[in-house]
Amino acid sequence: MTQKKKKKKLNLNLFSLSFSSPSSHHHQGLRLHDNPALLEVATVGNPAAMFPVFVLDPHFLKPANVGVNRYNFLLESLRDLDASLRARGSRLLVLRGKPEEELPRAWREWGVSKMTFERDTEPYARARDASIQELAKGAGVEVLSFCSHTLWDPDAFNSGGASSSSSSSLPPLTYQAFLKQAHTKLGAPALPLATKVPDTLPPAPGEEKEKEKKDDDESQVLTFPGPCPVPELADLPAYAGHSPTSPFRGGETAGLARLAAALSDDAEVAKFEKPKTDPTALLAPSTTVLSPYLKFGCVSPREVHHRVQESLARARKRGLKPTEPPVSLEGQLLWREFYYCVAAGVGPSYYGYDGNPICRRIPWDDDRQLLEAWSEARTGFPWIDAAMTQLKVEGWIHHLARHAVVRKKEEERVFFSRRFFIFYFHFSRSRTKTPPLPLSLHSNPSYFTF
Repeated sequence: MTQKKKKKKLNLNLFSLSFSSPSSHHHQGLRLHDNPALLEVATVGNPAAMFPVFVLDPHFLKPANVGVNRYNFLLESLRDLDASLRARGSRLLVLRGKPEEELPRAWREWGVSKMTFERDTEPYARARDASIQELAKGAGVEVLSFCSHTLWDPDAFNSGGASSSSSSSLPPLTYQAFLKQAHTKLGAPALPLATKVPDTLPPAPGEEKEKEKKDDDESQVLTFPGPCPVPELADLPAYAGHSPTSPFRGGETAGLARLAAALSDDAEVAKFEKPKTDPTALLAPSTTVLSPYLKFGCVSPREVHHRVQESLARARKRGLKPTEPPVSLEGQLLWREFYYCVAAGVGPSYYGYDGNPICRRIPWDDDRQLLEAWSEARTGFPWIDAAMTQLKVEGWIHHLARHAVVRKKEEERVFFSRRFFIFYFHFSRSRTKTPPLPLSLHSNPSYFTF
């Protein structure tokens, strides 16, 4: 009796689905190191093929929402990831369209049996991921997700969920309360994965159509993807006429190099104290500028934390006394965790005014001319205008400059604008023409930098 052949396992690793929210560029996991989602599909079950996929959602191809510096950083990160995969016999497949449409089509046409991705925490991403997981369930595709964008799972801090407005259901709302709960409830952050990505990965088939003969002489036709390349910025009509000006290059390679440089001197790491860093150090920033690489997942937060701890241990052996959180280098990474925790715990209302249990009720000024003057560096205050100009050109400013630009005294009144927090992340919007929105008690984790 002729035995039937086993169907080949074809796995899909989803490096990202789309942007996580209209105001935050939340592509994640764009790296090979410490990437459990990638390792799962590459090494478990001896798959016949692996499809590393990234989906560009057209909903966010809008310069008004995603500035040219930010989008170009993303494209550079994708090209770097593609080069790393190709060096291992694979490649990155960039799809364009709504994830809820493109992924089911890919499962059908490529015969995918399993999909993995890195979990997200923000409202748009949660809704998107839940929808896609339901579609995958109906299609018979196994889905595994992993928490590796943060040191701890933000949901682990929240006992009551985000739907209730009672204080008992809220996450820790102060830095110290967060640290106490993290250390007593969750313990030390996990180490980065010891298992490395293999030198040779399962192939991502090319443009051809392949036929897998069954024992009954029927043919199962699998249409494998074409080139699916990473687009150039010029290939995106929405960004026609826009040119990137940021000096910071995207990608895992650049991110790891920046991390190595930041930690090259153990004594400097030990004495790092955020308030004492220099906001006017333009050619060589006095902070690490690692946050865009963490944000896009080019560098793993667990890798950063682990290497910082190693550096501090060496410093202590030399008799040096390191600074402590919240001002230390480790403390900056923990601030990032804190804001992710708060945002995940409060839920969608965290990003707005109505229904936000931690939002201060402030009578916002609604002078559009003042807002435009501020956002276009025309306030007449040299320090403020210089900082806003740097932000527009480079996509990044020092945290003391960020603190300064959110405050502008005029007639003994302090004007705040939530639009600052849209600029707060490194890669600012190309223009700002909407009125000020309410300011939450805590800033959005998507915009936290160090």
